[in-house]
Formats: sequence, structure tokens, C-alpha cells
Amino acid sequence: MLDQRGEAYFTIERENKIVGGIGYSVKESDKSGRITWLFLHPNSSRYGLGTRAVEHCLNILELNPVVEKFVVTTSQLAYKFFGKFGFDLIRTEKDHWGKGLDLYLMERGQGPKDPPCSLDIK
Repeated sequence: MLDQRGEAYFTIERENKIVGGIGYSVKESDKSGRITWLFLHPNSSRYGLGTRAVEHCLNILELNPVVEKFVVTTSQLAYKFFGKFGFDLIRTEKDHWGKGLDLYLMERGQGPKDPPCSLDIK
């Protein structure tokens, strides 16, 4: 069933223990590749696991000829993380996921995009 709908889900492991998961899907109606369900155990953050998982999914989605843009629906807790991959904020919706947890809809065009950088010239 998952293969028919263009969805895939992966576990994220650290030291032979499952510490998180991520998935992606392809929505043909709007030609989008979507990152879904990224989560990590709090003790496993700051090891680059989330970054590697997102990069893995984006690399797979970039090979799909249907995909013209990437989409992620996240919250105020993670939108800055996805900004590092070149995702731009499209809109927000207050309390979408529950009280105090807002929807942040983000998109990025197909192909690599350098994140914004700032220079501190002295």
C-alpha cells in the first residue's frame, strides 16, 4: 500500500537503538515531494541525525520526475531547522496541531538551494 501512494518511512538509529523516524511522500496533484514525520528522542539531538535524515529524503525526492517543489508542514518548534535546507515560510495557522502548536507551511523549489548566510566582517 505505501509503495502505491509514493510514501516511505525510515527509522533513525543511534548506537543500535531506534531514536527517531522520518518519512516522505509524493503528491502528484501539486507536483510536490513532502517531508513527513521527522521526530527524534531529545537525548539524540545535536548529533546531526535529523540533518542526515532530511538530506536522505530530499536526495530521493530530487530523483522523482514528478516533483517540482518540496513541502514541509511543521510547527514553530522546528521551522528554523527546515530553513537551513532552504525552505521558505509560506504561511502559519495558529493552534493547527493543538492549543499552542501552530502550523508552519514551508516550501522549497526543486534542486539545491543555499541557505541564507550572514557575514560578520571586522
